Amino acid sequence: MIRNLEAGIEPASLFVFHTAIASQFNEAGDLIQMKPMVSSSQKRFRFLIPISLFLGGVGLLALPWELVGKVGEALIIASVLAGSVDFWLKEKLLREVVEDIAIFLVGYRLPELIQKQILEMMRLEVVRTAYHITYRLTPKDNEMEMDIDISYQLKNYSPATKVYRPCLGIQKFDSPNFHFHSLQASSNKKSYTLTTNDSEHIYETAEVFRVTGEEIEVLPITSSEAADCSVSIRYSDTQPLAYRDVIYFENPALGITLQVFCPPDYKISVGPDIDMKTSLGRWVFTKLFLTGQHVAVRWIRNQ
Repeated sequence: MIRNLEAGIEPASLFVFHTAIASQFNEAGDLIQMKPMVSSSQKRFRFLIPISLFLGGVGLLALPWELVGKVGEALIIASVLAGSVDFWLKEKLLREVVEDIAIFLVGYRLPELIQKQILEMMRLEVVRTAYHITYRLTPKDNEMEMDIDISYQLKNYSPATKVYRPCLGIQKFDSPNFHFHSLQASSNKKSYTLTTNDSEHIYETAEVFRVTGEEIEVLPITSSEAADCSVSIRYSDTQPLAYRDVIYFENPALGITLQVFCPPDYKISVGPDIDMKTSLGRWVFTKLFLTGQHVAVRWIRNQ
């Protein structure tokens, strides 16, 4: 069974590349141009002209003509160097630095799809953390009743307030007995709870059940008004007594903890078994799950 969870309308962030080096990359990750900017050399050049005129005027009154001429020549040469050569050298150096950084950020001659994935991660702004998934399994009438709870925190690592809309999607083909219970979301400015009575937020197509929550604002973590933003979802389903349930992530997630409560005569296995710690029905993943990746829970009765 495929379950797509918590698809936010805003992409979210592991790291934000906000630097003074303003560069743009195309879809393949190549550096294509520098954004226009005013350098310190240009600013100094603007102030150097009136300073030169002032010093030249004072020099005409107080210094011998020959010395004034030499000083004037020096000021003109300095102005030309500051306005052209110095600026050109710094721009060239800055471009070389950005190109070197780009190699490490998007990968040197990596395939285009990999570079695109790296760039998408760099643009992430809101991170789902403390991501908890709880299964409660109850055998009944030769079927397994599943009660599932999902909860996570939202962290905004960008400098601006972001809007996030939580939602839940379940494929009808694999889950004809799906039943939605509640969706809760809270931030410092808004809190709400959706239930089965909120029909305007629940709809279905020929292929999926979908529950869409209301938008909430997530303040930057650096804001003095920032508060914990949380989302929790509850639903139930019925599947065979031996089954493998798969949860796909529509957005990246960190700090995933999966817990399963079931009768003692059932064996539980969880995957992927990479970067995972296990203890008494609890699985903690220390890896990042990207869009399209999944966790899987398999149960079967002991022979």
